[in-house]
Amino acid sequence: MIGVDPEMVSVGTSTDLDFLIEQLPGNSQVEVALSAGNSGGESARSASVIVQTL
Repeated sequence: MIGVDPEMVSVGTSTDLDFLIEQLPGNSQVEVALSAGNSGGESARSASVIVQTL
């Protein structure tokens, strides 16, 4: 979360094609980036986006 975590932190993993980040505080900004992983390792992170919660 912007202003709280100095660096990005992992919030979970999923084997599904969708993922819900729960329990975010209202009226906050969150920077989100994705990476994929398999038996070959983890990919580089995607470009990040900033999301404003309601």
